[in-house]
Amino acid sequence: MKCVISGSFRKHYDDICRVISEFEKLSVEVLSPKKSAIVNTNETFAILETDKSNDSKELEEDHLNAIRQCDFLYICDIGGYIGTSTLLEIGFAIGAAKAVYCIEQPKEPIIRILITGIASPKETAHIYATT
Repeated sequence: MKCVISGSFRKHYDDICRVISEFEKLSVEVLSPKKSAIVNTNETFAILETDKSNDSKELEEDHLNAIRQCDFLYICDIGGYIGTSTLLEIGFAIGAAKAVYCIEQPKEPIIRILITGIASPKETAHIYATT
């Protein structure tokens, strides 16, 4: 079972790291991102120590490629917040026929009707383990 996690690295990176750890404990392979430190703390686009490049376009393309390869996209939307990059990734996942789960109810009504569901990492892993 493979997933990709999206969310605001600037606002919720600690939560994203926690979700990565939860999925790993459940034997779900997280294709992207890899848990590490943010190295450019004053920039808009977060770059991690584990990133192969510091080119934001290349990094986004790598993340989208991981979505192509995963079973589902998991959104770490603390407080229902979904930023522009995450919105792009949700649309990409839907276009690639991937399930999209959120940790919380998204604030935007249109996103609520597009996602597969709201579930914890454990609940999401259970859904895929039984299918």
